[in-house]
Amino acid sequence: MVNLFTMRPDEVDRLRATMEGSGVTVVWYYAPGYITPDRFDLGQMERLTGFHFEILREPGPMQIRVENPGVGGSTVFGTRKPQKPRFAVRDTNVEVLGRWVDSDRPAFARKAEKGWTSIYVGAAPLTVEVLRKIAKDAGVSLWSDQSDIVYATRDAVTVIATVAGERTLSFPTAMRPVEGGAASTSHHVTMEFGEVRIFITPET
Repeated sequence: MVNLFTMRPDEVDRLRATMEGSGVTVVWYYAPGYITPDRFDLGQMERLTGFHFEILREPGPMQIRVENPGVGGSTVFGTRKPQKPRFAVRDTNVEVLGRWVDSDRPAFARKAEKGWTSIYVGAAPLTVEVLRKIAKDAGVSLWSDQSDIVYATRDAVTVIATVAGERTLSFPTAMRPVEGGAASTSHHVTMEFGEVRIFITPET
């Protein structure tokens, strides 16, 4: 949920009802639901995400230091330019994944809601490594064991290598290289940086 800053109360209700019991993991950026049609509403932002927040009104860098070794090591992400307001998570019964670099206040956290998982991130952009770890923890099947760029439809997959070397590609259905070869759900390939490989379903 990247740009969900403006919402009506009924939209929040509908979204909360959809998420409850669904098993999904939702990643919220910056200030979801903070702006209503007539005012700023921290309570609505808290109701939507399940977190409690403190508003940091002094400008500060929009940078978060990841502190959980399982979520990207000591990575710092975001932008250095000072902004306001920012938000700090006040809950104590949450897993803190990262903190504002200038205040050490929680700015990246995860908690269990009613049948779903809520993750708050106070700044963007997240690194691909952090996003991949969040996705893996959520049960997402990653299509490459490298941080490759993947475009996929039901019938075709395009993989663009972001690093040179070997990688294993894992597809939900059997696909074959467009240049020929056997169809499989798993392909072990070696690619150069920027190289493009295309795979298609056998019927294509």
